[in-house]
Amino acid sequence: DAREEYRQKHYDLFSQPEGYHQLDNPVETKEGDIVWVTTTGKAIYGDRGNLICYRGVDLEITNRKLAEDESRRFRAISNQANFGNAMATLDGELIYVNQAFASMHGYEREELIGRNLAILHLQSEFSSPGAMYASLTSSGGEFTREVWRLRKDGSSFPALMSAQVILDADNNPQFMSASIID
Repeated sequence: DAREEYRQKHYDLFSQPEGYHQLDNPVETKEGDIVWVTTTGKAIYGDRGNLICYRGVDLEITNRKLAEDESRRFRAISNQANFGNAMATLDGELIYVNQAFASMHGYEREELIGRNLAILHLQSEFSSPGAMYASLTSSGGEFTREVWRLRKDGSSFPALMSAQVILDADNNPQFMSASIID
């Protein structure tokens, strides 16, 4: 039974004399709901080495777990897409690209992270990331149009780009994102 296996695994962990730190685990409430907690603690032993009790603290982390799951689902969808996805700071520093985006430009994903998106645009289209951001804001925060892109080898190619400004919780511009089909 999976529940008994889970209990045994945790009993073995809790019984370690050095203690345990940040163990994330689901807990069923008296209403039958499942919430997530992270547990830090230590087993307390008597003079003869017998287990007396556990001392520790639980911190409820359900919202964090839900956000992690949502992020994991987004990454799975985006990373496997056959069109390019990218996100950059307002200054143009690339902070996320999927494999399709990197491949269409002749790069590996790791080569693009931290680089400025200006290396991927013809100067005649967007002279700087600021020009792209200005184009986005003048069109209501998003646009879709054909653009010319640059590959690592210097060749160019046409692509359909849909770009948007990503807002923070206070509706302030935080990032730029784009989806590209070549």
